[in-house]
Amino acid sequence: MQNIAIISPNDPLRDILAEHPKLIMETTTQTITNAYMRRTDIGDHPPVAPRDYRRSPKDRALITEEVTKRLAERC
Repeated sequence: MQNIAIISPNDPLRDILAEHPKLIMETTTQTITNAYMRRTDIGDHPPVAPRDYRRSPKDRALITEEVTKRLAERC
């Protein structure tokens, strides 16, 4: 907890770091992660791809125009 020593005694951050020492712990291995993997057992059913959300005809035209333009630039 030597890292807390450099923080002013009146700083609220000092209390937070004292409550959660792993946040500033100096180790060579990672101890906290936000990675999360989820798997749903669907048996033998093939993967399901959800449909894209609805767009107005104007938006679809703009998207089609942009995709066409970028594909033409790629060639």
